[in-house]
Amino acid sequence: MALWAVGVGAEHVVLVSRRGGGAPGVGELVGRLEGLGVRVSVVGCDVADRGAVAGLLGDLVGRGERLRAVVHAAGVAQLTPLGEVGVGEVEEVLRAKVGGAVVLDELTAGLDLDA
Repeated sequence: MALWAVGVGAEHVVLVSRRGGGAPGVGELVGRLEGLGVRVSVVGCDVADRGAVAGLLGDLVGRGERLRAVVHAAGVAQLTPLGEVGVGEVEEVLRAKVGGAVVLDELTAGLDLDA
């Protein structure tokens, strides 16, 4: 998604994940993006945590950044066969996907986003 964003004109990409700079493959992705002339920030933040996302958005705005678009691609990989999936696993997966989407939607509702 980050490479796509650069392809449509992004000049600064903020990569957000719970592991931040420790996420698998993030170093390679940052290198590719910077090689395309894009400014990249890597942030550790759980997007399902309302307070953490509010802090992240506050930091960006406080530095004079204009948030133009939000792409939410969070998820938790689960390899359990469907017939063996328990309620706890469903809750964990949905927390990252749906919970994060709700938090991002609520906290960016008043911003003038392009996408």
